[in-house]
Amino acid sequence: MKQINKKIESKCDGLALAMKIMLPESKEIKGIVQISHGMAEHKERYYPFMEFLTEKRIYNSDT
Repeated sequence: MKQINKKIESKCDGLALAMKIMLPESKEIKGIVQISHGMAEHKERYYPFMEFLTEKRIYNSDT
């Protein structure tokens, strides 16, 4: 599994938004999932689910 940490800037207020992208080793990807959570949550909460999806060859990211 390849993991990418990235930051993007909010066009609304200039705040840095952290992203986590998990890519399966296989080039045959079955699907894509984008997780978008609320302000009171954090992306680390979704890591186990993201790892599960990656094992099933599903590209996923969290913002």
